Amino acid sequence: MDKWLSTVIVAALISSMVTAAGWFVNYRNSLGIEQEKRREKVRDFQIALRAEIRSELHHLDAARLKEGLATVEARYAASKTYSVFVLGIARHVIFENLVKELHLLPEPVIDPVVLYYRQRQLIEQAGSDMRLDRFGGCSQAQQLEMYRDYIALLLYLGTLAEDAIRAIRSALND
Repeated sequence: MDKWLSTVIVAALISSMVTAAGWFVNYRNSLGIEQEKRREKVRDFQIALRAEIRSELHHLDAARLKEGLATVEARYAASKTYSVFVLGIARHVIFENLVKELHLLPEPVIDPVVLYYRQRQLIEQAGSDMRLDRFGGCSQAQQLEMYRDYIALLLYLGTLAEDAIRAIRSALND
């Protein structure tokens, strides 16, 4: 009987150890899968943000902006009634959808991306202000100065966009 009892105890111990080992292996596998999913998610976020920023950078060509400013200055000089009209800029749908997940990005990416989007918000507000009736009530000299400031903000946005893209490329090892 003692021999039978010791065999049962040994079998139960071995069974328990195998079960515990299975739990451990399953936990490690699950953890590895979760970490891989997170890495993929972060990579996808960065690729999407980079695409959105590159899309806007395409429209922030410094030479084109300066040429447009010169055209506006010439129109102000030629007409006492001219007033520039600033179009609204497109929404950044990707950033708006990812902003709650921004903390998942690598630290070296967060700072330049946030700086870029804050500058963009400033430009959106400046453009919005320039579309108000108050803007039309300002003198042409004031309007032109505000427009010059607006172009300077856009030029700086281009620099911040390049910084953000560079940080994302570095994090993605591109």
